[in-house]
Amino acid sequence: MTLTTAAVSSESIPKSSPAVGQRLMSVDALRGFDMFWIIGADSLVYALNRMSRNPCTSFLADQLEHAEWAGFHFYDLIFPLFVFLAGVSLVFSLTRTTQELGRSEALKRVARRGLLLFVIGLLYSGGFSRGWPDMRLMGVLNRIALAFRALWKVLTDPLAASRVEPALLAAPTGADLRILAVLQRDGRLVDFLQEEIDAYSDAQIGAAVRDIHRDCRKVLKSYLTVEPVLPSAEGETVGVPAGFDPTEIRLSGNVTGSPPFRGVLKHHGWRVKAISLPVVPGTTSATPILAPAEVDIA
Repeated sequence: MTLTTAAVSSESIPKSSPAVGQRLMSVDALRGFDMFWIIGADSLVYALNRMSRNPCTSFLADQLEHAEWAGFHFYDLIFPLFVFLAGVSLVFSLTRTTQELGRSEALKRVARRGLLLFVIGLLYSGGFSRGWPDMRLMGVLNRIALAFRALWKVLTDPLAASRVEPALLAAPTGADLRILAVLQRDGRLVDFLQEEIDAYSDAQIGAAVRDIHRDCRKVLKSYLTVEPVLPSAEGETVGVPAGFDPTEIRLSGNVTGSPPFRGVLKHHGWRVKAISLPVVPGTTSATPILAPAEVDIA
């Protein structure tokens, strides 16, 4: 079932098959680790640093302070990890609630928990004791409440669900599979590569390869315009400029220092200049390098 259909469906899973309550040890262990720091384990590190100040304790104490603005410290991970754990736990708790009490009750719990977290967070930060705009509306609990609000939106709004769904689906592979599909379709390349050829004679293999070579070459000429990455002949000395693209040129041999380099061209590489594949499943590859040029540095 997709997110979209789940968002618009009003049917609940039959109540006759309640989920068996089980604990997931990995989630519990990670939650315990997170709570260890939330309840004040950082104070132990601060005290240790005051008692025996050295590079190690100073580093640990610094990591248990939030980064001023730019950068990242270990302490900046604690809250996102807690929200992540809340999301992982919801998968199990909402599934069980839906099975036992129905989808409508699961939605009510999401709404009730989000509202309760926001109110508690507001009261914890002083409530209305400070006037606007000094009220702290976005404390830790309030941000978790916003995460619940986002979940509610996805579960109840088909449009929001349709926007989230692509992020949860496996991305299709690029032009590589389309090329392979065409080579198999017109040249039977995959069939040949999957075939065990040890039992055949060289003459039989040669006859088969001639046909496969002809058909696969025709595919390349029909759908791809391929040109060398480096126009020089193999064996010639070529220059590799500073700022070269490593996806286009692969260095080998005695590579030391910084470019520019000079070396012997071992393979000129291939670049796709133009592509015109038929309509088959897949998307166009973002990197049009079939094989990098290989330069051996003397």
